[in-house]
Amino acid sequence: MGTQVSVPGQRPPVVQFALHVLEARDRQALLQRCVEDFVALFAVASAQVVDDDGETLAQCATDAGDLGPLVHWRFRLSRRDDERLEMRIALAQTEDLFIIRQQFIDLMAVVRGGLNHHRVVEQREREAHQDELTGLENRRSIARCLQEEVERCSADGSSLCVMLVDLDGFKEVNDEHGHLAGDGVLRAAAEVMRQHLRARDRVARWGGDEFLAVFPGLEADQVLPLADRLRAAFAEDSRAQGTTMSIGIADTAMARATGSLTLETLVARADELLYQSKRGGRNRVASRMSSSLRDVG
Repeated sequence: MGTQVSVPGQRPPVVQFALHVLEARDRQALLQRCVEDFVALFAVASAQVVDDDGETLAQCATDAGDLGPLVHWRFRLSRRDDERLEMRIALAQTEDLFIIRQQFIDLMAVVRGGLNHHRVVEQREREAHQDELTGLENRRSIARCLQEEVERCSADGSSLCVMLVDLDGFKEVNDEHGHLAGDGVLRAAAEVMRQHLRARDRVARWGGDEFLAVFPGLEADQVLPLADRLRAAFAEDSRAQGTTMSIGIADTAMARATGSLTLETLVARADELLYQSKRGGRNRVASRMSSSLRDVG
């Protein structure tokens, strides 16, 4: 612990450590800076953060020679109801171990405070972009994504497809069985969509019982088979409680045909196709205004 001696004009190591925790841009940066500081500022042999599965999240070790017999300490970094993180420290034997341990306990409280701060920030960011009921993106988030994709397509001429989904018979479920039952149907629809979409696709709760999916690089005809599988899977899901999906699919080619490729024209065309599906008998998908409707049967 010789590095604890302050140099004139330099902040004490404890203060430097606390400032580094406060300045960390995110959780991972905080953990990595902490293990580095334990080695650099407090002359420990090694410092490591592991999760409850034993996976190493951050680590650092000194390149000094033989330090002799080492003492190994473990400190809990999270509350019981959180992810279990543990700081593991190895340091050389010294007469001041009791005092050092007490100091490290105080430092762990600083780390826990920093982790809690980032946890709150991350939670707020999730809430700003996530629909609380379904766990999907919310309308604001998907609209921002779609706007960026439309701008990209306008610049490079690439393809983009959107799919608008409405749940048939959803109002009847709410009226007959209550809103809790309706919430269950919405969660089921969200889960089925997550299972059928590609990793790069985006899906959000657009509002009420409507959902919007964005497919970068695809055209309507390429999304149609996926929409059929999605609709069939939901119709057979007992959690749907008899509701089905009507779907409208539009792409950039359709929007360009109107002379205006914008977020609004793309969604408006998908909405027109969605209601064509509704008028055609529900539980259907329409991908072109002139095409025949496809039915699950």
